[in-house]
Amino acid sequence: VLNTLPAKRPVSGALGSAAPDGASIASAILIRVSLGIFFFFGVRRSLASPLTFPRGRVNVFGSWGMTRHRFWPLFGTYLIAFALSLVVSALTLAIAVLAVAILGGGVQALGPAFQADMSTVAAILTPARLLYLAISAIGAALSAPITMCPPAAIYDALAGAGPVVVSRT
Repeated sequence: VLNTLPAKRPVSGALGSAAPDGASIASAILIRVSLGIFFFFGVRRSLASPLTFPRGRVNVFGSWGMTRHRFWPLFGTYLIAFALSLVVSALTLAIAVLAVAILGGGVQALGPAFQADMSTVAAILTPARLLYLAISAIGAALSAPITMCPPAAIYDALAGAGPVVVSRT
């Protein structure tokens, strides 16, 4: 009688996974370094948009000097804004699910609302799907200012500027 089961591989670690090889360790390090670089440049360039309006022209590199020695406070501010945006999005999703379940005819209305049949326009625009999209649009309108306003407020505080006056001459 032949044994048809595959041969067992030696396992190590607390969860029974195979030991990580060099490529997976290198890729994990590379991902973390890439994210760090992305966040660093993102925070340092975050005031470029608000800096453009008072100058009346695009100023991509002006943000670098304004954010010097302020990385961690800015990063913390953006992290808090992102967390608050996630809370608003989660609450919006919960409200949308409840509304679709209540007004759409029960729990069975949740499937078509979240996975629309794209074969026809009538299949896409079901009442449950339209209700979900309307509530999601309200949630997006509520969460957008949470993430978009901090750079403008930070620029205003750092620049000490009064009202914005743009000369078109």
